[in-house]
Amino acid sequence: MSEHPVDIYVGKRLRIKRNSLEMSQDELAKAIGVTFQQIQKYEKGKNRISSSRLYELKKALNCSMEYFFDGFDDQTSDSQLLQEPSVDEKEWLKIRSNFCRLPIGIQQSFRKLINSIND
Repeated sequence: MSEHPVDIYVGKRLRIKRNSLEMSQDELAKAIGVTFQQIQKYEKGKNRISSSRLYELKKALNCSMEYFFDGFDDQTSDSQLLQEPSVDEKEWLKIRSNFCRLPIGIQQSFRKLINSIND
């Protein structure tokens, strides 16, 4: 049986998020109670991720459930699902992840700076 394009897409989103957090497959596997080989299979879309496992991944990666489907909708073709995310998207996810780790006061200062540049 061939991998489903949605499983491949969710797996890619998982890999991008894990990498943006600079987390190894082994670290993530231990956090959710599976082997690193299972994480590899999830990331390649070879194994489907159950809803309960997706919930555990969301907690371990400190993201929303929606994150795994960002950019996906019913109009998305199978070929679009199989495309690699752009470098810009990968970089943005890393920036966003790092921003969320900053203390609230620093986040607010950055928001003010960005807003003043855009005005």
